[in-house]
Amino acid sequence: MTYVQQGDLMLKMHFGVIPTTAEKLQDKILLRSTDRDNAHKFAAGSAAILFKDGETIYADIGKESALVHDEHKTIMVAPGIYVMDRVREFDPSTEEVRRVID
Repeated sequence: MTYVQQGDLMLKMHFGVIPTTAEKLQDKILLRSTDRDNAHKFAAGSAAILFKDGETIYADIGKESALVHDEHKTIMVAPGIYVMDRVREFDPSTEEVRRVID
C-alpha cells in the first residue's frame, strides 16, 4: 500500500529517509481538528514515531499501528516511513483546489 487515507488526512509512503533536520515529536498526533477537540493520531502504545521538519510531518512505523479518530474507522497502518498530507478537492464552480475540511 502506498497511501492511507482517513477523512481529510492522507499518509503517503515515503521511499527515502527522514531528514536529519527533522525533530522527534513527543506525542502521536498527526492532525488536530480546528473546531473540535479531536485529532487524527496513532493509538497509545503504537510503534509510530513522529518527526517534524518545517511543516512536514513524517511517521516512522516500526510495526503495524492503529490510526484513530473519533469520527472515522480505525485504520491499521503497515510498517514503513510515511509523510503526512492533506486531502484536496477541486471545486468546478470556482475552478479552485482546496483542502478538504473534515
